[in-house]
Amino acid sequence: MIAIILTLLGAFAFAFVTNEAVHEVGHYLMHRVYGGDVGIRLDPFGSSRILGGAASAAPMGPTSLAGPLFSLLVSAAVFAVLWRWRRPLLLPLLLMFPVAMIQEGVTFSLGLLTPGGDASFIVSWGLPAPVLIAIGALLLIFGIALLTLLLPMAGLPRDARFGRRWLVLVVSMVAFMLLRLIVSAILRSGDLMEGIVPLVFALLLSLAGAGAYVPMQRWLGDKVGLVQPVRSGTILVCLGCAAGMIALQLAILN
Repeated sequence: MIAIILTLLGAFAFAFVTNEAVHEVGHYLMHRVYGGDVGIRLDPFGSSRILGGAASAAPMGPTSLAGPLFSLLVSAAVFAVLWRWRRPLLLPLLLMFPVAMIQEGVTFSLGLLTPGGDASFIVSWGLPAPVLIAIGALLLIFGIALLTLLLPMAGLPRDARFGRRWLVLVVSMVAFMLLRLIVSAILRSGDLMEGIVPLVFALLLSLAGAGAYVPMQRWLGDKVGLVQPVRSGTILVCLGCAAGMIALQLAILN
């Protein structure tokens, strides 16, 4: 079970951090399309943002929508290209798409609770709030479903009891979110909610994923692929991808 947890820990951390970076790049590119003189700050521990966005003349509606759309499009493209060669070594990249759907599903469905967030600007641009919330809910549902279909690639048995499934998911998902929260509390002066909200949703997601795992495997598991044993090389690749992306953002892109 430790091997499964380490594999998923690395894959989830890589997917989450990479998607957040792509999300911010989407904002940045749309600001530049409108001629905005902005910068970008990428922080894997929670303070990624556009620099100078408040002074940009770009309308906030399209620039706010560009972040989620770019994250979804990039991760979907990566998934589509790699799906036919799906294997454990590619799990960090394959997980980007379901994790992006879950991340942006939260952005759309609950983002209206955050004043000044992407969702509020998108709604002020003209998209009805119920439509945005419905899109967010669908993204969450499909993201969780796709996530559960990829879990056998990390070696999680299809007949594992609920308690074991939940333990594997909660440890692998929450560990990095807890680290983000600790770093934010100690080293960052930003809003702690940037660390608390992902942590809470990781806890909820682990419950949803553990509950949906067996039904999804019975429905589509045989069409996706068999449970694949975890090898030491897979663990190193997944953890290395996460560590590499975090180091890249901290050392070069921060």
